[in-house]
Amino acid sequence: MLELWNWPLLFAAGLAAGFVDAIAGGGGLITLPALLGLGISPHLALGTNKLQGTFGSASATWHYAEAGTMQLRDCLLGFVFTFVGSVIGALVVQRVDPELLRKVIPLLLAVIAVFVWLKPKLGDTDLHPRMNRRSFDILLGLGLGFYVGFFGPGTGTF
Repeated sequence: MLELWNWPLLFAAGLAAGFVDAIAGGGGLITLPALLGLGISPHLALGTNKLQGTFGSASATWHYAEAGTMQLRDCLLGFVFTFVGSVIGALVVQRVDPELLRKVIPLLLAVIAVFVWLKPKLGDTDLHPRMNRRSFDILLGLGLGFYVGFFGPGTGTF
């Protein structure tokens, strides 16, 4: 059970994470440590972090579709495989011992934070496709989806 003083802290972390996500992604690098720092179990912290991230991703997707920068039907195959990968990742992380997660999550957070710090312009430049769209949607959908379902922070940057 969270204490009263925890709520303003979580609100501030959520606000900061939303701000970071709106600019460059990586808000989970703020919210996940905040949740874990308050003693929330790793599985619950990962799930809570992913739930709030889902709303941000959905609103961003809606915004891009409304602005005409993407067609949702063109993304359907990618959505399906990303969903499948995320379900697999979520099922796998549920089988991991919470004590192991308590040790691994800080290491994963540090690795992702360093990666994001070293690659601040990742994705700024459009590159020529190296594989066809179908292969990309399937392979990257499954891979990124698994990452999102298993861990998640930094996904917006990728």
